[in-house]
Amino acid sequence: MLASLHTSTIDTATSKKTVPLGRALEGARRRVQFSAEAAAIELGIDLRELGMYEAGLRSPRPELLEDMGALYGVDPSRLESRPYLPRIPPRIDLQAKTLELGWMSIDLSPIDDRPAEANEYLVRSIAGSLRTMRGLDVGQPVFLRRSEFPLLASLLDTKDDELPVLFMQHLSLSYHEVVELIDAIAASISQTSAQTSGA
Repeated sequence: MLASLHTSTIDTATSKKTVPLGRALEGARRRVQFSAEAAAIELGIDLRELGMYEAGLRSPRPELLEDMGALYGVDPSRLESRPYLPRIPPRIDLQAKTLELGWMSIDLSPIDDRPAEANEYLVRSIAGSLRTMRGLDVGQPVFLRRSEFPLLASLLDTKDDELPVLFMQHLSLSYHEVVELIDAIAASISQTSAQTSGA
């Protein structure tokens, strides 16, 4: 049971906008939580040079763009100017029993059928969907966005001892990254509970 693909309807006026290269580079760096200083060191370039690329004042040579893509876990073609697609917030559609991640939809009905295998199914499906949307190859790390944490917290059993192994296996993250991820997802449960009780 693979995640099914649904493309979103995009307003034609919005689709004529483009994401400039500099903004795409900065967004990709921030998504993987790299500081500008750390990224510049990893890329072997000056911080000022990186700033010029991200500000759109200069364009990186093709080899550097490849290095940036590898460092940020993004296909370099996704960093080039491309049509602007509005970010669709992740959500759960209870009636359709789906988890909507951007333009991908994950069927949640198998969770009801086999609750013991729910974590594995979810992590595998989320990893596959995000790899497809971000143009990542198998083996490249998949980093989750903070906006996705509360939804995942409501679906995943964060007390499952196998969850770290599933994240390492399917998201290709290091043990340290997985521990931070699980802590952040668990913290989002506490924040959601506090906001609900305070309302």
